[in-house]
Amino acid sequence: MSSHISGHRKKGDCNDIESVIPVGQIDKNEIISTVNKIQPKGKTPIARSLKKVADELKYTEEKATIILISDGKESCDSNPCDVAKDLEKKGIDFVTHVIGFNVDKKTDKQLECIAKATGGEYFSAKNASALNNAIKSIVKKVEKEKPKPTPVLKKLKDTLEVVVTEKEGGKWVRASNDVIYKDDNGEKGKNISSFTSYKDEVGKTKIPVGKYILRTTYNQFEKETPFEVKAGEVTKLKVVMGETGKVEISASKKEGGKWVIANHWIYPVVDGEKDSSNIAS
Repeated sequence: MSSHISGHRKKGDCNDIESVIPVGQIDKNEIISTVNKIQPKGKTPIARSLKKVADELKYTEEKATIILISDGKESCDSNPCDVAKDLEKKGIDFVTHVIGFNVDKKTDKQLECIAKATGGEYFSAKNASALNNAIKSIVKKVEKEKPKPTPVLKKLKDTLEVVVTEKEGGKWVRASNDVIYKDDNGEKGKNISSFTSYKDEVGKTKIPVGKYILRTTYNQFEKETPFEVKAGEVTKLKVVMGETGKVEISASKKEGGKWVIANHWIYPVVDGEKDSSNIAS
């Protein structure tokens, strides 16, 4: 548990959000003493406060519960309810319980939306006694909440399966495959796995959860396919390379003459014109 306060140090500063008591075991007397010293003087940055506290609680990695107490509506950003919805979507069992302290009906509606968006409860307290009761109700609820069991992911022998064909629905062909790591910026990294897929056997490999590029080579042709491996799942890819054929070329000094050593380059024809890049040599 931790305690954050906003709008208490500077006037007009939407980033005036302070962690007055860091995450850890809370001392009741320390909280009371801290709250009694608060002198409201600034903005009410509800959306920014929610995001800041959620990040500190590592809401995308573990269960996180926020108790928001506000005596006014959002005064910095547009809609804190949208932020709450986004946090709930990205978080692991992220919940915000909200108490509106002596606020008007319009503010009640805004604050209630935050609670509903995250599966929390909303309390409208018009006086100190009601505020105290609301806090007790929320604390009791939070203490009774049992953490959701962590799903047990089955152990997988392989996490990637690949088959390669020349055309859609065609027979499988033998091809070489390289798995290339892709970083957060989409840039290619190092090759982390190489394997072969066959005419009668699926190509398989085991790689960690993450985003990658599969580079498939068949008859000197290459194709790159982006993909992602997710926890507890086998990613199955079907790579269609396009139909190919075999070309045999011989060279002689004259028609019907003996063959001679020569170099050959094959270029594709696009719109009746030779393309600048050769596809075989």
